[in-house]
Amino acid sequence: MVTTEAKLKRSCITARSASVHWCLGALSPFFSKLFTAIWLAVVLTGLSGCFLFYSSPEKFIQYPVRRGDTLYEIGQRFGVSYQKIASLNSISDVNNLEVGQVLRVPYKGQDLSSGGANASLGIGGGVARRPTPNVSSSKTVRLTRAQEHIGKLLWPVPGAKLSSTFGRRWFSFHEGIDLAGAVGTPVYAAHDGRVVYSGNGLRGYGNLVVVQAENGLLTVYAHNDRNLVRVGAFVRKGSRIALLGSTGKSTGPHLHFETRVKDSSGKNVAVDPLVFFP
Repeated sequence: MVTTEAKLKRSCITARSASVHWCLGALSPFFSKLFTAIWLAVVLTGLSGCFLFYSSPEKFIQYPVRRGDTLYEIGQRFGVSYQKIASLNSISDVNNLEVGQVLRVPYKGQDLSSGGANASLGIGGGVARRPTPNVSSSKTVRLTRAQEHIGKLLWPVPGAKLSSTFGRRWFSFHEGIDLAGAVGTPVYAAHDGRVVYSGNGLRGYGNLVVVQAENGLLTVYAHNDRNLVRVGAFVRKGSRIALLGSTGKSTGPHLHFETRVKDSSGKNVAVDPLVFFP
């Protein structure tokens, strides 16, 4: 016959979700204290694990490898171990990096060229604050007259490597494309238009040029080493307007290029630039 005490002891083993004090009632004071200590240790360890698990998620940037880069130096630059970068990018040989290769790197700051929430873009007549657009805002854009540019824009840095595409990132939305190249490489106007902005007063973009076509299409050229045109100047497609650089919130020498058209509400929103190239 199974005694009541045996049943209680069995319950302590099988009913793990039961109250610890209820389970300990049938045990001696010594074992009760010992079991309580073990139970608290398990619970506290579990809670610390939960806090670690729910800590703020890491942000990442896309870093194009430059000539002479090593994983160790990249890690030092962004405050992360080279082993972690290698693991995130499935790199088995840390000494074998290719120039132009794009790495996913943990980043504590905010890359405003990738659509940070505090980014702002002035298009003639001051600086207008804009929220980070979501995917749907780009899908509902009315191209209207800008359709005539589809397939006709000039690649702003001929021969440059496409190091980052348009679209959603882990914690942001990249509103343009990135073209990696050497500092000082000429940047060309993708179409005829009027320069409506040329300066470096917009946080994150560095030296920036914005050109507006007659039909309203805007093209944005950011992180320039030097701007070669002034506001009000009319530029022809293929004319030099800047030199490629790494100014502002930049992860290395590249051109951040955006194309913007008005949506149904009249706001200038970003559209994938690749739509407009041949």
